[in-house]
Amino acid sequence: MNCSRVTDVTLTNLTYSQSLSVSISCSDWWMVSPYSQPLTISLDLGHIAYIGPTLVYSRGSMGVLSTLVRGLVRGADRMSEFTSKRGSRTHNKGRGARPTGLKLSSRKFLSIRTMIPEFVVPHLEGFKLKPYVSYRSPKGTEAPLTAQSLFAEVVAPQIEKDFEEGTFSKDQLEKYGFESTQEGKLFKLYPKNYVR
Repeated sequence: MNCSRVTDVTLTNLTYSQSLSVSISCSDWWMVSPYSQPLTISLDLGHIAYIGPTLVYSRGSMGVLSTLVRGLVRGADRMSEFTSKRGSRTHNKGRGARPTGLKLSSRKFLSIRTMIPEFVVPHLEGFKLKPYVSYRSPKGTEAPLTAQSLFAEVVAPQIEKDFEEGTFSKDQLEKYGFESTQEGKLFKLYPKNYVR
């Protein structure tokens, strides 16, 4: 094996005093245990990590393995971002259908009435619904409705029919939707849009 760098490593607080026989190959990882003091190894531009009773040599190209070894020594990386894939099942709150009760230690399911979703609908008896068009609705292809076009489509045919039959009277305009007064109306048309 051709080595381009020689590294001297001295380990302290040793618990093993046996002699060490090391067989170095060209693999990215090798572990030796037990070891003796001092230890002189020729390595190929890597780094040595002391982990418990094990000497680990890793090269820079194996970042995944070095992360795993670090996790075995000091736990998970506590500085990394806490994503939804980490944590216990109780921490990751469910989405979609929610449970309607609790599961007891006896493996029985206890249904809780307050956890069951309900639709709360107000009492609509006597409530008169009115037409509503959202302002976000797209513009149609028809011309905007005016008072003249509404009169021509709804009232004019009835007046023409009564006029041809001879039953039309100016004193009976209420049958065509005419309102003589605006008292009691929520939206009063008088005096701007109402003919006196």
